[in-house]
Amino acid sequence: MYWLDVYDSSLGKINQSKLSKEKKSLKIGAIIEMALMNCTHVLAVMTAKTAVSRWVPYEYGRIVDLPTNSLRTSSWIESTLRYQPEYLQFGTKHFDENSINNWYRAERNLFAGNCKQDLENIPDPNPLP
Repeated sequence: MYWLDVYDSSLGKINQSKLSKEKKSLKIGAIIEMALMNCTHVLAVMTAKTAVSRWVPYEYGRIVDLPTNSLRTSSWIESTLRYQPEYLQFGTKHFDENSINNWYRAERNLFAGNCKQDLENIPDPNPLP
C-alpha cells in the first residue's frame, strides 16, 4: 500500500477548516499516523517546500522499529535543494528517478513474498519532476 499526502482529501479538508491550530495538528497527525501504519516503506520527496515542513521529519522517522540506515526509509532530493536535513542520513538518498526505481525493485523483491497485494498493479503516481 502507498500513501501520498497530496492525494489524501481529508488533509485538505482539515487545513480548510476553522479548527484551532492545535486541533488541526492533532487531526493531521492522526491521519498521517494511520496512513503510515499501513505502509512498509517511506520515501520522502525533498523539495525546497518540504525541506522546511514540520511533518516530513515526523513521517520520515515514523518507522521507529527499523535500524539506522534502513533500506525501508529513503528520500528523493530535488537537484536544486541546497539544504538537506540531517535526518535524511538515516536512509538511502536518491537524486534521480533511476535510483528510486532500482531501490523500489530491490525492496519489492525482498518484500514480495510477504505482501498480500500484487505490487506490480499499484498505480504509478505522476513521475518526479
